[in-house]
Amino acid sequence: RVDVTISGVRHIASALALSTTLKKLDLTNNGLDSTSISPLLIVLSYSSCVEYLNLSQNPIIGCEQQLRLCLQSNTSIRRLKLLDTKIQTEGAMTIFDSLTTNRTLRKIIIGTRNTYSLKQLSNLAAIVKFNGCVASLGLYCGSSALSESSRKKIDLILAENLAEQNRPVVG
Repeated sequence: RVDVTISGVRHIASALALSTTLKKLDLTNNGLDSTSISPLLIVLSYSSCVEYLNLSQNPIIGCEQQLRLCLQSNTSIRRLKLLDTKIQTEGAMTIFDSLTTNRTLRKIIIGTRNTYSLKQLSNLAAIVKFNGCVASLGLYCGSSALSESSRKKIDLILAENLAEQNRPVVG
């Protein structure tokens, strides 16, 4: 484990602002929190090179709104991984709200400390269906799994999204 200081994150953000080649940014288990990650999210909101972002095992609870805004603006991140971040389901739903405008995310893996309500899962299914681009969704919630009916509903939408992405363009 490396604890990246706020100064270290600023240096990473500065380098990222100038980079056109960095495709994968994996900051797993670096002691990042909602304060220290802020400069990075600002740069990622307009960066067009990072395609994979992993912020797992960092206590980033409290920055869900800023992450949502970042993902709404970002046009390059295709894979997002947020496991063991202390994010609650309400925060995850805030992040998922970015899918109403983001059309580049294809794979999202997110873990929460508590379980999703049926209403939250229904809202998530509607967001993913509206988005039409997400083809893989990993939901890990507390110690319990999703109900079979919820999983089937979301899996069906993901399959439809994937089929739509693979459909040839006629024109």
